[in-house]
Amino acid sequence: MALICKRCKGLHTLEINEYSHYKGLLTAKGLGSLQTLPSLKRLHLGRCKLTAAHMKAIAGLPQLEELSLEDRSLDDAAVEPLKKLPNLKRINLERTKASSSTFSTIRGDWETNRPYRS
Repeated sequence: MALICKRCKGLHTLEINEYSHYKGLLTAKGLGSLQTLPSLKRLHLGRCKLTAAHMKAIAGLPQLEELSLEDRSLDDAAVEPLKKLPNLKRINLERTKASSSTFSTIRGDWETNRPYRS
């Protein structure tokens, strides 16, 4: 991730999924380094074996406006730190165990503001 941050200062969208070369390099510390990318507004992580530590790192990215997480291991407790994201306008947690009521307080409605549809 540090290399991405050094080379892509103007990056506004980052997608890492199960087919991505970077999937194996996705650590909580690496996600935390995305704080150095003030232009990063959209983050999509699909089937990357995310943990509570990853969620805490993502919660430290105040610039995020859209977030999509697809990981069956995520439940309501794991995604709780994401409620602190001040600029989050859209969230997609379709392929997680998190309930829609968990994020009804995030800027807008769960169903109408999803950035991605499966």
